Amino acid sequence: MEGTSVQMLLAVVSVLSCTTDQGSTARLTLSPSSSQFFEGDSLSLSCEEDDSSAGWTLRRNTTKQRTQCGPDWGTSAGSSCNISYIDTLDSGVYWCESREGATSQSINITVSARLTLRPSSSQFFEGDSFSLRCEEDDSSAGWTLRRNTTRETRTQCGPDWGTSAGSSCNISYIVPSDSGVYWCESREGATSQSINITVSGGAVILQSPVLPVMEGENITLICRTQTSSDLPADFYKHGSLIIDRPTSHVTILHVSKADEGVYRCNIRGHGESPPSWISVTGTPTTTAPPTTGAPPTTTAPLPDPDPLQQVFTVVRYLVVFCPYVISTVLMVSLYRHRPTGNHLSVSMVMTPPTHAEQGLDDGHDDVTTEHQF
Repeated sequence: MEGTSVQMLLAVVSVLSCTTDQGSTARLTLSPSSSQFFEGDSLSLSCEEDDSSAGWTLRRNTTKQRTQCGPDWGTSAGSSCNISYIDTLDSGVYWCESREGATSQSINITVSARLTLRPSSSQFFEGDSFSLRCEEDDSSAGWTLRRNTTRETRTQCGPDWGTSAGSSCNISYIVPSDSGVYWCESREGATSQSINITVSGGAVILQSPVLPVMEGENITLICRTQTSSDLPADFYKHGSLIIDRPTSHVTILHVSKADEGVYRCNIRGHGESPPSWISVTGTPTTTAPPTTGAPPTTTAPLPDPDPLQQVFTVVRYLVVFCPYVISTVLMVSLYRHRPTGNHLSVSMVMTPPTHAEQGLDDGHDDVTTEHQF
């Protein structure tokens, strides 16, 4: 009985110990909510925790080293961290870590080079010129411009088309066959976002944003000819007339996903522009919808998570399930030691007779009863 009580006491102590060791937890959130970013973007990370006294901080593993927000990168604000300008070297694994070593879930973030186009337009006339540039901080990665057209696939600026100048490419005289999808690509195969460029041999083009537009922004569409950008025009979306105005441009205020689609314009007496896709997004995207093909989707390799972080994760799961395991063992132990009606223990103690009792018994054997008449 004493052994069973000791077992029960030890089980209760184990349950209380496991429950106490669980500690506080935190959840890492990212704004904007995306794992893919481009050079020059900004982001904010926050540890949403239930115990501010635990001292949660942001940490990361990159190709450089494991470091903490504030002293080494970003701007620390309590349990949050802000990065106002990110580059490709910021790619890595991010997580929250408490003063005692507890960790949140981790998030893999990839930062790719940003492709810019000057002038910024999705459509050009034959004979125009433009310049493309890969904006990146790591020149050793060897970023180059590539494209897909109806005639060629994955061709590089310089040997096949345009004039290469480091991570830039210039085309001084473009023709309709230059229409296609353009992107930046590093020596290791990482890619930037892609853009669609249309070179028209006609008399009218629609100038519209070449990159995806964030929700809430304003965009301006301009319908123009080679000689004028101030002629009355009709604007269409998905083939339906949406605007009939006496001017050549229209501004869409506070765009939303409902404004996304295929647009074109028409100038009476001159002709119609090629179609142009306008993309609206609430978070950064990697590509715009292509018309002649898309670049590969290979991204830069991410650093492996820290082995110590993996050990913390395993320990955390063991601590969470510890009370349930101990409770199960305790119930099984109690069940095995409980008494049953068919196996009641009965103790019978036989004591030897006393000398007085023995004498009484002997007296009965020797007594003779006499009757007198």
